[in-house]
Amino acid sequence: MTELERAVEALKAAVKQSGIDKRVGDVVSQFTSYLILLKSSSPSSQSISKLRSILRRPLVPLYAAVPGPALQLSSAVLRKVIDDKLRNAQNAQNVQLSAWWNEVAVALLSGVLDFLDKHSDDMTKETIASAFYPTICTLFFYQDASLTLLPRTQRTAYSVLHETLSGHPGNQRRLRDPAVLGGSLIGIAISQSKDYLVIEALLDIVGWLIPITNKTEKGTAKRTEFINNLFGSEKHFSCSQELVDILQYISSSHWEDTVMNIMDALARSDITFPQSFALDEVDVCGKCYPQPTAFDRLHLDREFFLANVVGQDDVCDSLKISYGHIRSVMIDVSKAPPHSKVIVHVDLTTPPSIGDVSLDIPAGQKLYLKFEIQREDLSRLMEALRRRGVVKLSFLGENPQKQANKRRSVGLAHSIRLSGDSSSPLQGSQYEVVTPI
Repeated sequence: MTELERAVEALKAAVKQSGIDKRVGDVVSQFTSYLILLKSSSPSSQSISKLRSILRRPLVPLYAAVPGPALQLSSAVLRKVIDDKLRNAQNAQNVQLSAWWNEVAVALLSGVLDFLDKHSDDMTKETIASAFYPTICTLFFYQDASLTLLPRTQRTAYSVLHETLSGHPGNQRRLRDPAVLGGSLIGIAISQSKDYLVIEALLDIVGWLIPITNKTEKGTAKRTEFINNLFGSEKHFSCSQELVDILQYISSSHWEDTVMNIMDALARSDITFPQSFALDEVDVCGKCYPQPTAFDRLHLDREFFLANVVGQDDVCDSLKISYGHIRSVMIDVSKAPPHSKVIVHVDLTTPPSIGDVSLDIPAGQKLYLKFEIQREDLSRLMEALRRRGVVKLSFLGENPQKQANKRRSVGLAHSIRLSGDSSSPLQGSQYEVVTPI
């Protein structure tokens, strides 16, 4: 009998013994009947949709009725989806099927978060931890070159860890234990990720796991050991000592400040880490989104321009623009804007998205992103774009009277050398400077 089959039998026995109402019993029958779809090597999109639908909202009342067995079954399903179905799809180089199985994993984990929204007591957090920590810590942290999880799948799993750690010392002790997770594996995961939201989610976990010293020698030693395990490896972090110092001497009571300091240190050490730029606002297809605080910055992520925006009902979400959707980039370094800033105008082929929903753009509206950054950040922006495959940039030059009608090319590699940039420049990566007439 497989792990999944044992979990199904345990759930059925628990439901029979507890005598729960018929509606929940019907969910059990539907849930277990749908698991037959996990045996298919080439499921249809309809089958995937059925799995996604049953694995989220319908399971919340089941988790409430028989939490232990129901959550253990969901954890076994997650392991089957990732360690078997997703792995096989990736081995077969089936991109579409890999994306589908990632969506199934996200649906299941989101259902657990829905349950936590309604039941946030310590016992619920402990039950979820018992069911999901072994699965998440094994599949999402141990290095495995044959298994690639999409960033959204990673973030959702890390959210389950974060929400069950919040205010729960027992779960915090459990995840500090290297036999379960520990600082070293989290550090490796941070070093391997180049996605801003993934790294942010991992650092939010770190925020709950850093041991409190209680102003004792023993407490200080435990804290130092955890931090060194997390960031002390120069193999994984060229800025290792700086990262250790940031956590050893936290200067702010707001964890967001510390996260920002760590992100900035990572960015300085390696241009392929997310690069963040302070600005006042972003103009997206004619609508301006203010960036009022120090945390509200534009990030050049691995695959996207990324910014925080406040949408309907004052809900904060992520604005994303894929580099693959860029038609052209114009950088205005003329004297029209304030001397300390340059204007960046990005023409797009496709509307940006907020969250996972494409923006509804009125007919005839030009598709673009526009923002201003400090002149001192321009070289870093140019190099970050180059390293992400955006290699053709047009410039409006400094002196329009003297430079009128002239064109010249600037090879970026000759003028910029950034820390962490050890690779040779891309061949043909030329930047055309266009001065205004």
